[in-house]
Amino acid sequence: MVVKTLTLGPFESNCYIVFRRECRSALIIDPGDGVPEILEFIRKHELKVIAYPITHGHIDHVYGLARVYAKHPAPIAMHPEDSRWAFTEINAMRPFYETPEAFTRHLPKRYD
Repeated sequence: MVVKTLTLGPFESNCYIVFRRECRSALIIDPGDGVPEILEFIRKHELKVIAYPITHGHIDHVYGLARVYAKHPAPIAMHPEDSRWAFTEINAMRPFYETPEAFTRHLPKRYD
């Protein structure tokens, strides 16, 4: 198993790419920024994204999710409470981050 840490964006948040060399399946954890770097790593290592675990909904952990997902669709694992606000205006941090792209149709349903 390989764990690659990419430190990305103005807040220098970590995105982790966890994969197995044998089968090339990968988890992309917290793709907050640096979409070109993330996509290049996936391409270079010929990875098959199998899931996007999101540790929490802060902007620097979710900002690039929609753009990476568009190229490599896979299930998204995010706490349902975070999914309610993470892709809304309240999560923007201007001038560093605008509102993240709406993405709620791919997120887990809220469980009560």
